[in-house]
This record gives sequence, structure tokens and C-alpha cells, in this order.
Amino acid sequence: MLRSLILWSAAALMFAMFGPLSASPRLAAIVVTDAHTPISEPMITAALREMTDAGYQTLVLEHHGDLSSETAILAGLVQTGTSAILMEPADILRSSDTVETLRRSGASVVIVGTPLKNDGFASAQVYADEVRCARMGAAEMADLIGQGTYFELFGSPDDPQAEVRSGAFREEMQQHSLIDRTGFEVADGSYEMARLLTFSMMSTDWTVEGILAADDPMALGAVDTLRELGQLDQVAVGGFGGTADALLAVQNGDLAFTVILPQAQIGTIAAKAAISVAKTGSTGLIHEREMLDCTLFARSEVTSP
Repeated sequence: MLRSLILWSAAALMFAMFGPLSASPRLAAIVVTDAHTPISEPMITAALREMTDAGYQTLVLEHHGDLSSETAILAGLVQTGTSAILMEPADILRSSDTVETLRRSGASVVIVGTPLKNDGFASAQVYADEVRCARMGAAEMADLIGQGTYFELFGSPDDPQAEVRSGAFREEMQQHSLIDRTGFEVADGSYEMARLLTFSMMSTDWTVEGILAADDPMALGAVDTLRELGQLDQVAVGGFGGTADALLAVQNGDLAFTVILPQAQIGTIAAKAAISVAKTGSTGLIHEREMLDCTLFARSEVTSP
């Protein structure tokens, strides 16, 4: 958990704490969908460290993917004079108008995690190259199974990155003519849903050599079901995200691999850029969009004791 952050879920609570008369150029904010996911926490922790070191009092706020909540929160940030903002957009297209309003108020706004569809609205956008990262995972799965079939566990339909990852999985697997996708199910990024879907799939007459999951909780759900069915040694499972639980599962030999998102690096770069804009008017970055590479962590790389 993030012991050092102050988390508010509504702009009204922020007003109660600071009030419109206590506006300060040393106030910063990190606005995300959910601050308590294993993917969000490393980014938030790294960003908080940078902002605290720079002398900013930083709020962490959640919009839960709701555009109206995001709009209300960001309107509150304008009223309190918040000068440096990291933001995971609720909508990759419609959030652009809110970001533009923030920048007109004089705030620096750096998009993190999920990029806006269009350029020119945010001070900068810092995120992982999801296409390249997902293709990295699919290529590893292809190498593991060689030939045969795999099953895909899709993330939340509300997450634009879920479709990006799935499309990249397909693009990479099309390069391997001896491998076919035998099934596709929406597990909504859920460990429990992945368990149920994996059990259902393995109860049919399908034969699969691999399960490719678009995030680590789904991959771990598949792993636990396969273990219970006594088939974990017959099916390779790959994850995405690089959560602590997934890294441990790879080290233990249960999970074949996970693709590690550079969340801490995103938080650090984004916070420095937002602070730089607030101080100098420039992000210090070469381009508006800063795409970062992922790292593959596979059990084949783990040295046995």
C-alpha cells in the first residue's frame, strides 16, 4: 500500500482540506483510475518521491474511469492553483478538452499510462510502448509452444490498452504459421474470472499448449486453476505487467513469463517533466510522447539454486 499518499476520491474533499484561498504554486496532483492496483502503485510511488523531493505537497485522486468525476476533480485542481499534474485519462479522446482547460489555467499536465488519442493537449505524455511490449510477450509464447494452439484471456473492454495488447498479440502470432489461437475470452482483468474461464476451457475437448493473458492477475488465475487440475506442467501461461506476485510466480516456475511495464520509470520521468514545466515552461523532453520499452522476465532466465 502507499503509506505516504493522501487519497481523496472527490474534489469536494480536496476543497475541504485546502479551500480556494489556500492555493499554492507548490501543490501537485496525481489523478488515476485506481490508485491501489499493483500496476498503478509503482508509478505513483516513484512520482510522489520526485514531487516530494521538489517540495510539492501532492494529492492522489481517483476518477474510476468516469469522465464526469475526472472533470470535477480537475476543476477543483484549477481552483486550488495546482501547478503540476500527472493524469491517467478517463477517456483517450474526450479527456483532451479537460486537459486543455487545465493548461490554459497555467498548470503543467503530463499524461501517464494511457495516452490521449491526439497530440497538442498535454505538456507531455509518458507511457509504455504497449504494441512492442505485447508483441514481446506473444513472441515468447510462440517460442515456448513452437507449434499448436493457445488461448487468449482479454482484459477489461473499458481499458483501451486491452485492445492494443490483443491486437499486438494477433500481429505477432500471425508471423508463426504453426500456431493458432483456439479461443478468446474476456476475463475483465480479473483473477477470479480467469480462474473460471480457464476451468471451463480445460473441461472441454480443446487441447492448448499456451494461455496468453493481457495482464498478470488473469495469468495468475489461469496458473492456479491449471495447478488444481494437475495440468500446469502441460500448458505455458504468460502474463503482462510485471506485478510482484507475477515475478514471484515466474521465479517459482509456475508462470512462464511476464512482460514488465516500466511503471516506476514512467512515474519518475512524468513527475520530473511536470515539475520542469511548472518551473521553466519546458518539459525537458525531446518529444511530447515519450514511449518506454518493457522488459521480459521469463522462467528460462531464472537460475535454479
